Amino acid sequence: MTDSINANVVVSMPSQLFTMARSFKAVANGKIYIGKIDTDPVNPENQVQVYLENENGTHVPVPQPININAGGFPVYNGQIAKFVTVQGHSMAVYDAHNAQQFYFPNVLKYDPDQLEYRLSQPDGYLLVGGLAEHYSLPVKFVVVDNAPYNGDLKAALTAATSGSVFWLGKKTYNITGLYGVNRNTVENITIVGAGMPQLSSDKRYLMDGTGTIIQGTIKNQAKGFKIFNLGIDVGDYVSQNVYPSVTYEDGLQHYGAGSNANLEINNVKLLNTVTDPSKPGTHSLLLEQLSGVKLGYVECIGGFHGFTVKCQGLQGGIAHCYGQYGDAFIFKSDSGGACADNYMERIAVGLYDNSGWPDVTMGGIYDAHDNVTIDRIGIGELIVQNASWGLIPSDANTGFITNVSIGRYSAFNVYGNYYSLTIDNKCVGWTIGEHRISNASGGIRVHPDSVEINIGTGSSKGNTKSGYALGGNSLTHGKLFANENGEAGVDYLGGLGLDASLINGYINGTVLISGYPGVKDGNPLNGWADTGAFDMILTGKTVQVTGSLTRGTAAVAYNTISACRPIKRVPIPAWGVSASSTMIPVECYIETNGQLNVAGFASIPVGGTVNFNGNYLTK
Repeated sequence: MTDSINANVVVSMPSQLFTMARSFKAVANGKIYIGKIDTDPVNPENQVQVYLENENGTHVPVPQPININAGGFPVYNGQIAKFVTVQGHSMAVYDAHNAQQFYFPNVLKYDPDQLEYRLSQPDGYLLVGGLAEHYSLPVKFVVVDNAPYNGDLKAALTAATSGSVFWLGKKTYNITGLYGVNRNTVENITIVGAGMPQLSSDKRYLMDGTGTIIQGTIKNQAKGFKIFNLGIDVGDYVSQNVYPSVTYEDGLQHYGAGSNANLEINNVKLLNTVTDPSKPGTHSLLLEQLSGVKLGYVECIGGFHGFTVKCQGLQGGIAHCYGQYGDAFIFKSDSGGACADNYMERIAVGLYDNSGWPDVTMGGIYDAHDNVTIDRIGIGELIVQNASWGLIPSDANTGFITNVSIGRYSAFNVYGNYYSLTIDNKCVGWTIGEHRISNASGGIRVHPDSVEINIGTGSSKGNTKSGYALGGNSLTHGKLFANENGEAGVDYLGGLGLDASLINGYINGTVLISGYPGVKDGNPLNGWADTGAFDMILTGKTVQVTGSLTRGTAAVAYNTISACRPIKRVPIPAWGVSASSTMIPVECYIETNGQLNVAGFASIPVGGTVNFNGNYLTK
């Protein structure tokens, strides 16, 4: 009829098809009445105008009631049609016998399109039950580029109140001087950027226009601080040209927030000095004297310390650290607090292409300072490339480092006169999983005084020194492939844990294995003498007894250490030359008390030699 009619309320039941009330079948030959909300639409005084909507969008008024065909669809002149009104309405549906099947006082209550519309409104969230119990809106949304701050992030942060959320654009914000000796103390601050920026080719600054950049350090000691999707620039250019005077600062520092800190960091790029010859001792990211951090992805570039963990309760994602001239990452305990209960998905050190960088990236360090233990550290994967080392102890390491797990370890082109991964004498309960090391100064080193160390299956090849240097009584390891190393495939450092049967390799500078665990306890007894070829070697749980001894004056020739004695008496094949120059067998046993008992020694003349070639299982 007219295009000016705003007929946008469809005449239909909530079930769409017009069906009977007590059975799922069409209201064949029924009738539909449309009226004002909360009235009886059968009464002509209550009825509202209904329109037929044509395919071209025009509308034609039609009389009531509207007929229903045999299939349950409203029709006009026998044709299925779309009927609409300009307002909400009541509806009554009658069957062919003029019996009421349905009455809806307000059809809009049931219209999914109307529900969608209402939810889309600014107050639509009020229609969702339970929000008040589970969620609260931020106290204040601040688009920093708008009035009253007009891009002045320093002023915005100075005026921050608890619960404020600051939205930043794809530009650069200067907050130099805001945080020096002071830190943020306002709780539940959130800063959200428009993306991480790019690094300049000279490594001196983050490039304006490539993402959100905050120039100047951020220091926080309040709970609930969250920061996402941006870069923090305290690199060479900002330190020397943007600060009022030359100033070297940490990138992001969370210090002293205490327990239940509830901090979050994700998609944050941190640039410290890279080219400055003075090499100031700054941190990219410092987490200290606090508990409770959720970490997503962080990229730590340059500085003395990269990713510094001196906290508890870190639940981490991925940290990529490169360009550091001190250490790429460090787990540290000291008198200020223990580093404990910290877990990372992945830590990556170095770059695939290191060209253009003035220094080789340093690796990771663990430092149990001031005799304070580091405990329960988990790294799902540690990847090191083109760096000086992977993970080593600090020179000032005085406390214990316990319950450390690295699920997967990879090291490529890692040269720094260190074994790429070193487990020192303060380490207890370490697990290094599957690993691959290639072209390093050395592979993995385990100190013989370490306790309960497990090295998984892996390979270490092409290293300057040995592929592995392994020691310790409680060492266990999987299958190790050590090949093409400058010295030994495996340098044996002592203890009973090395299992030579699990070590393979073909070409090494000296030998595949430099030594083997021995079970001899002291020197020969009762006048027996070693000819220089006698040994008792432990391989896994098997002791090989080989070589020869010069006959003594009594049957007991040697003792074995208590950890490697048999569960029962075991015969050991032995033979010698009798007084008549005949080769004869000699009765011999390993006793449960660990004695090598040459029971038939008297059949060999004084000064004669007894040869051994047997083995037994330890208990």
